[in-house]
Amino acid sequence: MSSSGTAAAVKEEWVRAGGIETSYLVCGDGPPVILLHGSGPGVSAAANWQDVLPLLGREYRVYAPD
Repeated sequence: MSSSGTAAAVKEEWVRAGGIETSYLVCGDGPPVILLHGSGPGVSAAANWQDVLPLLGREYRVYAPD
């Protein structure tokens, strides 16, 4: 990953699959990367990946589902 450049903007989007609506975070352009987090109190894609998403988004299309 390149250490130069501006961090990518992170957006929250929603999808409905199998009648269930859930959100995911997405940012960047390039080859896709999916970040998965564990479960527990207070766990979310934003809580787990907020610092790394914009950095990976410099070179990848990053998805972090809830």
